Amino acid sequence: MSDILLEGFGREHLDETLRYISLSLGCSTTALLIVGKQGVRTVSAIGLKVLASRWSLTGISTASLEFPIVTDQPEKLAALSVHFPMAAGSRNLLVAPVVEHDPNHLLVLACSSFPTTADLSDAAAVGVPRVTQILKSQVRLLAELAEVASAKFSVETLMPTSDPELTEEAQVNGAEHPEVVSDFLLSTLVRRRSMRVRRDLIYFGVRSWRSTLKSYQIAALRALKRNPPPTFLRFVAAEVADEAVRLVGRQAFQSVTAVPCGHSGPNGFSRQLGIHVARNLDLPFVDTFGYRPVAGSSHPKTNVTRLPMRMIATPGGSTLLVDDVATSGAHIAEAGALLRKVGTQVTPVAWISG
Repeated sequence: MSDILLEGFGREHLDETLRYISLSLGCSTTALLIVGKQGVRTVSAIGLKVLASRWSLTGISTASLEFPIVTDQPEKLAALSVHFPMAAGSRNLLVAPVVEHDPNHLLVLACSSFPTTADLSDAAAVGVPRVTQILKSQVRLLAELAEVASAKFSVETLMPTSDPELTEEAQVNGAEHPEVVSDFLLSTLVRRRSMRVRRDLIYFGVRSWRSTLKSYQIAALRALKRNPPPTFLRFVAAEVADEAVRLVGRQAFQSVTAVPCGHSGPNGFSRQLGIHVARNLDLPFVDTFGYRPVAGSSHPKTNVTRLPMRMIATPGGSTLLVDDVATSGAHIAEAGALLRKVGTQVTPVAWISG
């Protein structure tokens, strides 16, 4: 994992985290470093005194260093600047362990240039443990994603297979990957309820993308949608059902339907999600829309040639309209408009919105 971090994996995400930590602790320079017997290498750094080279290696053994390091004494800062150049000229320095990658490599958080009035002992005892827990969680998630991305299957194609040519070991390893990807997705998507409007239709969302991880999250969801693990489907369905109940109550619906699938086949993820939501609410699921095969990108801004939706059944009464992702709201708005035309009261809820 050390090499992967040093190659820049998750860099944007880590930079954003360090900015948050810098503001939270009140220091002007923050860095995530890998400390080894041969020296210190920078993974990510932000602030006024960022190292000239993110890949600089001190070449001097750091085996004698004891962590955490908390000091504001000029002579100690001068000595430590050999290992941590950010300490040179700084008023103070705080270095706390985050994760031990292996016996020879320790990931540490280094902060310097706190205000002269700051109580470093208090920051070390209270603030740093809190932010290092955040970093531990994020590094663990990045490690899991990196493990998947570096496997024989890319994150786009890592679903389990029953190919008889594969060895039993390969099939078992392939079966493990979807759980890793689903854990990553569920752990990093922002739990943010939202209400949006598209073509006079109000629709609701349960989660949203995390901007610093969005490209990874989209790749993970695309992989999962090809053959979603049952546990993942049940979890997502429970979140959508809970949101619908929170909005209008369990007794408000007579049925559940879903935005029609296109890229993922007639029994795509949105339909499977709708079926599980219906089971969760103990309601019938209605296949309201005909399958319309779509080629190319599933993004509504690039997929402008899709066929119009076609109704093949009428739910009637009041129905919960389910979608997995409402990027612009175009699909969910089109489906909702057709339901309204036939007199159906519709409450649209998408798992991911925006």
